[in-house]
Amino acid sequence: MSLTLNNKEIISTETGLHVSEIDLTNYIPNIPFELSQFIVDVGGYSPDEFHDEREIWIITSGSGQLTYKGVVCDLKAGQAVKFDPNEVHTIKNTGKQILSVISIWWKDK
Repeated sequence: MSLTLNNKEIISTETGLHVSEIDLTNYIPNIPFELSQFIVDVGGYSPDEFHDEREIWIITSGSGQLTYKGVVCDLKAGQAVKFDPNEVHTIKNTGKQILSVISIWWKDK
């Protein structure tokens, strides 16, 4: 089974961020979470963001520097991080190749 990337792709040439939503609704009706893949170009970053959903990032390739709750840490392929609602988070690609991340988010019930 292959996944269909939704046509809702967001590209920011200013930050080097490329986001593609992954639509699983054809495979899992009433799915309780949303999913996207984002790529950060070498030297690029994701702008500061916060939202009322919980979120998990899974680093699938590359490396970067995460800032979350005022703490800076390094992340690399194979690692994951969880974000609480309404907490600012951002990542900068500090590596020598693209940084690829799977993002999963959901609202608490």
